[in-house]
Amino acid sequence: MNLPIDIVRASLCSDFYHRFSLGDTISLHFGKCVLVAQEICFCREHAIESALRKVIPEIAQVVDKGDVAKAAVLAATQRSVVASVDLSECSALHLTFENEMQLIFPTDTDLVDWQWALTKSGGNPYIASEFVAGVFFNTLEA
Repeated sequence: MNLPIDIVRASLCSDFYHRFSLGDTISLHFGKCVLVAQEICFCREHAIESALRKVIPEIAQVVDKGDVAKAAVLAATQRSVVASVDLSECSALHLTFENEMQLIFPTDTDLVDWQWALTKSGGNPYIASEFVAGVFFNTLEA
């Protein structure tokens, strides 16, 4: 039997996402699965947000200010091959890309029962035919 992290690695390593969406949740569309998450973070997040606000002062007026920097980093990692997949002790998912950028899908989002999941087509991770692996109530399952 494969461990859940082995399933995640086999699904994402050596692949890339060709499309993403950012809103109430995040979706990264890979070749054979979709990674859906409640939250995403990355190195130098605040520095990138600050730099973008300096170049585009109107960002101060948008509703989801943090999403602007997230969209920029997601665009920068789009079509870049996933070099490694790691899991922290708290089951946060770490994707490192061949361009050396890293995305982190944390597991500390309040008021939700799932944090991140791999699904077959981006659908509801609770539907068995959709679910591949994910973190529910801070437990990694597959």
